[in-house]
Amino acid sequence: MSLRIAALAPSTLRHVVTKPAATCVLRTYATSSPDATSVPDVTSIPPSTTRSARTHPPRRTFLYTKYQATLDSNRLVLILQHNNLTVSELVHVRQELSRLSSSPILTVIRSGIFTALIRNSPYENLIPLVLGPTCLITTDSPEATALAEIVPVLAKHRKLMLLGGKVDGALINVEDVKRIMALPPLESIRAEVLGVLEGQTRQVIGVLGKRPQELVLALEQHEGNLRGRGEEALGEH
Repeated sequence: MSLRIAALAPSTLRHVVTKPAATCVLRTYATSSPDATSVPDVTSIPPSTTRSARTHPPRRTFLYTKYQATLDSNRLVLILQHNNLTVSELVHVRQELSRLSSSPILTVIRSGIFTALIRNSPYENLIPLVLGPTCLITTDSPEATALAEIVPVLAKHRKLMLLGGKVDGALINVEDVKRIMALPPLESIRAEVLGVLEGQTRQVIGVLGKRPQELVLALEQHEGNLRGRGEEALGEH
């Protein structure tokens, strides 16, 4: 068979070779025809239609909103690291906290979501504390009273490490926690301030009450002096 192909005339060979080329040209022409509208021009599609907006899973959105409400609705927020805390130990700690008058709540958080929440916020400096397994203890009670109750409970559980937190709008570290605990109760501070203000008020009232009396005495004395001088002058005449 190969010998017969080799013996073909040159014109025949040209015909055999050029036939596929012609077919190829026809195929190229067909795909470039203006009637072929099945393939859209991607470059003409706006970016908004080629890339959908990023959406977060419902669970992540729920936790983000929950953590935001936790920060906004509690005066005292403590950040702790829990190291291999079992479920039974976690339940025990929550039971102990529930017996306190400040009613603190322990919440195990997802570090990534909480970090995203406080980034570019007044609490951004707390980000270095949110590493590994993290939980929050929150309460709306006065800070000194609450800390005096909470810290002894935490001291009994070695797997809980207090790292810092926030009081109202101020960030605190462990040293700040110790200083706040050393302060007297808020009621005592208020009583002392009120006592000082009342004492100063009494002094002011006393001074204001004495000044008119002193003025009256001074005027009477001055009047007496004038009378005495007048009588002396009449006696000389």
